[in-house]
Amino acid sequence: MLMWHDLVKAVAPGRSGKRPGNLMLENIKGFIQPNTLGIDPEKIASEIRRWSLIGWKLNVFCDAFGPGALIHLGHVLTMSFIENKFTASGKPHDEAFAHLRSLDLGAVAKNSGADALGHNIRQLLMAPFESQDAEGSDDEDEMEDSDAEATVGLDLGMKTTGAQG
Repeated sequence: MLMWHDLVKAVAPGRSGKRPGNLMLENIKGFIQPNTLGIDPEKIASEIRRWSLIGWKLNVFCDAFGPGALIHLGHVLTMSFIENKFTASGKPHDEAFAHLRSLDLGAVAKNSGADALGHNIRQLLMAPFESQDAEGSDDEDEMEDSDAEATVGLDLGMKTTGAQG
């Protein structure tokens, strides 16, 4: 799920990647080849909004504790929790993240090598899309502000606070 968030962010770097719009979805379809991922393109089209939102939520953990945090939390982060209960703000979020900070999750992820592994996994998952260009990507200057979400320019410098070191 995190890969779909990364793909949406790569297609539109200035956007949150939380909920891709229709125009952005059309550009993403230009990057999805039927054989690229082994997933039916229609399935991707019907699920990418949900997958990207789940990925955005997982990225909240990555931003706070590094990409390796997910490796250490994998046994407790259920899909049901991420989809239905996780919030990125508010008292429950603040208390949960304070607890994870008290456990020094960021340092654990870094020192265990999980951050490097998590970062490398994210890079590897994005590799099939690295050299692809959607049609019209050279026409960015002619786009209106409302078309900003459709701008395609893959930049694999994903924000993963504390990921390397």
